[in-house]
Amino acid sequence: MKFNELRPITPECSIHSWFLASDMQLTVLFLLVLILISKFPKLKILSLTMLTIVSIAITAAVTYMLKLEAFIYFKPESFRFLFFLNIEEFYQSYVPFYTNMGGYIIGFILADIYANCKDSASLNKWIQLGFWLAIPAAFAFLFSGLFFINSGIERPSLWLALYAGLYRKVFIAIAMCAIWAMFYKAGCKLFKYHRMYV
Repeated sequence: MKFNELRPITPECSIHSWFLASDMQLTVLFLLVLILISKFPKLKILSLTMLTIVSIAITAAVTYMLKLEAFIYFKPESFRFLFFLNIEEFYQSYVPFYTNMGGYIIGFILADIYANCKDSASLNKWIQLGFWLAIPAAFAFLFSGLFFINSGIERPSLWLALYAGLYRKVFIAIAMCAIWAMFYKAGCKLFKYHRMYV
């Protein structure tokens, strides 16, 4: 097993391998979750809800206890050192597998919904509407972080920690809903419009 993220990142040729370690550990964890869900199907909703809450709570707790920013934003100095120097938020809230659990959970939930509802014709109009709402929702959510940049909020802040816990999970959910809607051919009218000859 790769445990790169449990030791400090040092300048080396494979500095990007933290993601491989995190991804492998999440794969092992979710293999155990899949075994549990297949053995006890009645626990599926409860276990996925609990994992989602735990994922939000872990990221919020890390942000609160270590007095971190809610998300990473790069400063001009970051570009000089390839984004890895003096970015405490990156080391503490992006590298460990337990802070990346939200994306796996949301992906798993949406894949399960798709597998169970893919033949439902009545769901199609709601998915089309969701696709068009996901685009402005993604931009609005991205720009919501501007409130926390240089806002002067004293750390540790409960609101900042809660926002950190929800930020990536909500954005991943919006992005995955848009991708999920594309499985239902949402947005095909936009594609036809862009292919029109002038």
